[in-house]
Amino acid sequence: MLGYVLLLNMVTLLFDGSVATVQRSFSPFVNPAGIAISPGLEFSYLGSVHGDDTSHTIGLSLGTIGFGTFITGDSKNYILTGGAPIKDWLYLGSGYRFGETKGYTIGATIKPHRFLSLGFVGDNVDDRFLLKSGIGIRPGTDRITLTFDLNYDIENDSSDYLAGLRIEPFDGIFIEGGGNKDEWKAGISVSFGKFGVGGKYGKIDETESYDAGIVLSNERYPTFMKPKPSFAELGMRGSYPEFERSGFLFEKIDAPFYRLLSRIEELSKNDACKGVVLELKRTKMRMSQWEEMRNALLDFKTKGKKIYVYSTYYGLGSLYLSSVADSIFLHPSGEVWIP
Repeated sequence: MLGYVLLLNMVTLLFDGSVATVQRSFSPFVNPAGIAISPGLEFSYLGSVHGDDTSHTIGLSLGTIGFGTFITGDSKNYILTGGAPIKDWLYLGSGYRFGETKGYTIGATIKPHRFLSLGFVGDNVDDRFLLKSGIGIRPGTDRITLTFDLNYDIENDSSDYLAGLRIEPFDGIFIEGGGNKDEWKAGISVSFGKFGVGGKYGKIDETESYDAGIVLSNERYPTFMKPKPSFAELGMRGSYPEFERSGFLFEKIDAPFYRLLSRIEELSKNDACKGVVLELKRTKMRMSQWEEMRNALLDFKTKGKKIYVYSTYYGLGSLYLSSVADSIFLHPSGEVWIP
């Protein structure tokens, strides 16, 4: 049990591994729901030296399935997890633990706001129960993340906490630190896009600890390395509601139409994006939406970027939108409707 708790702290302190914010290959060890937030293929390795003890942690995510192993001395522990998005703000996951320790885990991640994330996990480890909760806050910027996790051991009626801070002063450069009254760690991690490395130094119960890790991913992380300029493809199909959910802290900006506008704004700020190829697939929007979309593309174009539009059918709205494009393409058997 002690080794398992130490593992949680190492993963949380080295990487962005709060119960509330963990994703991809780190999620099996911390919160199985995190694997459903940003599915993809990813491999991670963490090597740790704590006094005379060494350990190795390996994580793997494949879509919404995760696998992890924790090896220290002759002890080997494994976990197999799976997750699913229930809503675009709610993710659930579960896992089975086997090896030296056995048990199961269930978790949930709630993201009611782009700057707020909540996580909850229930762990059964060798018939002992642990409850974990966490909160992640980005105070008005994506460059700073504050986390706070609380762990409660039901059998021993004991609890501990872990506070963390993650700062991204430049794209792909992360300065991180965290701890509690008994331990602390601080260090840096660097992203090269689909490959990242990180290292930290700290103390646990007055014993020095060293950690180093790598990440290989098919999904690109933010990086200081500028990719080769290219065109982005953006497909528009069906309708785009402006209001998708409501309630406390739930904002309309997460509705499909506003996600579309946000995507165009992101591309306009991306120096690696030369332009956009927009494919209209029987898109149904109100005239006010076509106009707002056109204004967003006009702003996109002022950044010196190109716009190309392709469709098999052009109606009044799509023709109005396409009037901002550098070139308009129609399928040979396509149609154009002008009232």
